Parts: sequence; C-alpha cells; structure tokens
Amino acid sequence: MRRSRRGFLLASLLVAVLLASGGAALIGFGGGEPDDGPTVTISGAEAKATTALGAMAGLRSGSVLSFRGVRFGLSTEGERRWRPPEPSGKWTDTLTATQFAAQCPSGNSVEKGASEDCLFLNVYAPENVASGSRDLPVMFWIHGGANASGSASDYDPSLLVQQEGVVVVTTNYRVGVLGFLAHPAIDGEGHPAANYGLLDQQVALRWVRDNIRAFGGDPGNVTVFGASSGGLNILNHMMSPGSAGLFQKAVVQSGAYQPDTPALSASQERGIAFADRIGCADQSTGCLRGKSLADVLANQGKTNTASSAFNQSSVDGDVIPQTQRSAFRQGKFHRVPVMQGVTRFEGRAIPSQSPDMSARDFDDVAANYATTASRALSKVLAEYPLDRYPDPFQAASAVVTDAAFACPALNSNRVMSVHTPVFAYEFDEGSADPAASGHYADVEYLFQVAWTAKAESEMGRTMRHHWAQFARTGSPGDSTWRPFTSQDGYVHAIGSGAGKDFNGEHHCGFWGAQSAIPANSRI
Repeated sequence: MRRSRRGFLLASLLVAVLLASGGAALIGFGGGEPDDGPTVTISGAEAKATTALGAMAGLRSGSVLSFRGVRFGLSTEGERRWRPPEPSGKWTDTLTATQFAAQCPSGNSVEKGASEDCLFLNVYAPENVASGSRDLPVMFWIHGGANASGSASDYDPSLLVQQEGVVVVTTNYRVGVLGFLAHPAIDGEGHPAANYGLLDQQVALRWVRDNIRAFGGDPGNVTVFGASSGGLNILNHMMSPGSAGLFQKAVVQSGAYQPDTPALSASQERGIAFADRIGCADQSTGCLRGKSLADVLANQGKTNTASSAFNQSSVDGDVIPQTQRSAFRQGKFHRVPVMQGVTRFEGRAIPSQSPDMSARDFDDVAANYATTASRALSKVLAEYPLDRYPDPFQAASAVVTDAAFACPALNSNRVMSVHTPVFAYEFDEGSADPAASGHYADVEYLFQVAWTAKAESEMGRTMRHHWAQFARTGSPGDSTWRPFTSQDGYVHAIGSGAGKDFNGEHHCGFWGAQSAIPANSRI
C-alpha cells in the first residue's frame, strides 16, 4: 500500500555506459575467489564486480557504485506463471548491469517497461569496497504498493549508501494477481500456493546470501526493511520456514495491518471469481495460463476491494504456515531484532479518502472498521465524534490510522518483544500541512524518489543513520531510543509531535487486539 498520487517511476540519475576495456588504470583488486571478499574494480565512471555467477559491469556516480537489472530468477511467463520462481544460473560474458530491467506488471493494463520476465534486483555499494572494505552491513529493501504495484527502480538508496557506508539491495517481485493468486486447480499442482511474490523475495535473499560478498557485503548481517506491503511481507518472512537464516534483523514500516492473514480458502474464492471473469469457466490451469497478460491485468480488479482477484497474502500452510497473530503470540517466528513503526497520521494518505469527504462518508469508514473490530458503530462514532476534528476527512483519517496501523503495530510489538528485542517508533514530519505524515511518508526521507526531495533534509539524514545503525548493531544507536517492552510500551518519537502518548492518542484501548485493516477496506 502506498499513496497513489506519488508516481511509481524514478527518473534515472546516471547515464548508462558500457564497461570500457583496455589500458585504463583500475582501482581495487579482482583476484581470489568471489566468496573471499569484494571483487570490485573501478575505472572512471565504470565499475566491475566478479561474483560466483559471473562478471558484471556497473556504474560509478560520486562515491556510490550501482549494479542494476541483475537477474536473480528466470522469466515467469507462460507455463511458469503462478509457479514458484526458478533461480537464474551462471553467465559467461560480462553482464551489462547499467540500466534498470523490466518492472513486474501491475494495475489493470500493461504499462510500458513491464514484463512477466521481471525478477531482477539492484545492488548499491560504497566505492571503498574497491579498496578492500568488506563485511559491510547489507540492507535489503522490499517496496510497498499493497502487493499490487511498485518497482525496485522507484527507490534510489544512494544517499544511504554514501552517508552510512552500507550495501543496499532493492528487488522486484511479482505483484497483484500474478504474485498472489490462489486458485484450487493451480494450488493442487503440488507446489507452494498463492504467495509467489514472497517466494520471489526469498530467492532474491538467497542470491544476496550467495553473492553479496563480491560487493563488500556481509551475508551474515542482512537487514530486511520495507514499508506498507513491504513491511507486511517482512512480518510474513519472519514466520516463513523458507526465510530462516536469510536475514538477521528486520525493519517494519507501517506493515502490521493484516494480523489475521486470510485463509487459503478465502483467497481461492477470489481466484475462482477471477477465472470466471477472465473467461475460464472450466477453472482449468491451461485456460488461466493461456490468457494474455493484458487479459489477466484487465480482470484482476482493484486491490483491497471485493473486486480484487487476490489477497495480499494467504495462509497456505507452507510458505505462510499460520496467521501472523497466532505465530507471534506463540513465539513461532524467526527471533531477530525488530524495529517497527508507523507514521502519526497514516490515514491521511489513504486513496479511498478525500479531503472533501462528507459526514456520511465518514460514517461509512467508521462502519467498515467497526465490523472488522467487532465494535458497535455507535461506539466508534462516540469514540471519534466529528466535532473533535476539523472536518470528516480528518476524523476518518484518525480511524484508519488507529485501527489499521497504529494499534496493530502496538499489538505485534507487545507479543514480539516477549521473545526478541523490539524498537518502536512513530514518525511525524512536524508540518502544519493537513496531508503531512501520512502513510509511506517516512519512506520519502530514506530514499531519493521522483515525487519529492525530502530525503536531502536533516530529518532524512538522521533517519538514515538510525536505520543503518540498527543494521550494524541491532540497535538504532540513540541513547534515548530504548527498547520497547510490553510493560512500558515505549515508542520513540521521530519528529516533534510523535510518540508522547501513543496508546492514548491512537485509542488502542478502545480497538484492543482486534484492530486490523478490513478485508474490503477500499485502501
């Protein structure tokens, strides 16, 4: 999930060049086996890395090296559609890794640059790896977009790499109905079901484990970080058997909104309806895989509505063994240090809401969340009286913030902190803008993105330092940022207005343990 008004394409900041050959002076070293340490060389604006899979040519911009469009999985077209990803193999010629590769298809039409052959990742490293720096923390970014949209190329981590000396990997993964369809015929083929996008991420993480030393990274110190559905995916990785040992720390940004992971049967009902819509009345795998990409996208519906052909994740018993709620309560998860937080006004950026919404619109939002949390509508309206807010939009935003994001994060922090170190935060831009500090706003301070330049601010610098320190040590590194415990519920404030009375401000006593995003939230 993410704000729709922020575009998805990040303009390229570097000119694509081919690796020069010949007598140019090289900085660094290239000897030894790839697993022994970094094998990066630099010549002017060109960089080369030698991995166990083969050599690749990338780019140097300032003090940052980038290797873009690196294949980690084979194409998922044709008969590979709705199957687990297959890792890519070795190559012989030098791989040109100077441009982003195809993004995974999303939306209801085929966009330019999108293809089902989209399993590519990007590696960013500080230039000092060419001088022998090694065992650097690795930060693996999983983008948001409701598991329905987005691309690795939307996010430029150069400031994070340059400022903090970490290695950053951004990855594509299948989204929408191509990444998360559940259907009885496909699920009965004997392979893991429904969570193909999550499986893509696991293959990318294995690629990092096996190859990141060539770029100066430490495969034993990998931090997964992601926002919105990226955060949701990280929580799912924390309980997925196939993710064991692939990361050592986790940062979850606004991702705890689906503690009651949908059952496979519920997701299959959506898949059956999708097959009917697309003209596969026989519900056969041959018909479904034989449909064009354009037909598939045109019939996948709108995410998080009754029309959607998929849920953002499903309990398939294999990739995701049980719901997040039950796994974290029972301590059945990979017990790595966790940093988890939300923005103070998440609901302000939810596309289903509008600043000119009416009181009746607010009542509809309140009713939706009342049903999900088993609360009487009258009690929700009494808890959020309209006369307490400037307008119905702000009232509705408060309901969405509290019930879908803030309180589920608090609940999961409470149960996880019994078993592993947890650091909680709340982000507030400190702006009087009524649209500020909404869902995904904290991401804008970590990465350079096409829709804003906020990452270059002092707040951006501070946040990147905390995130990188957590990646290095398992602690954000600020003496005022003490661990969260279920006893004191400490939430660190990022920004002037955040964190002061988290439980009270977000009405978590009212919402209780049942807070979550509704199944048909229109988000």
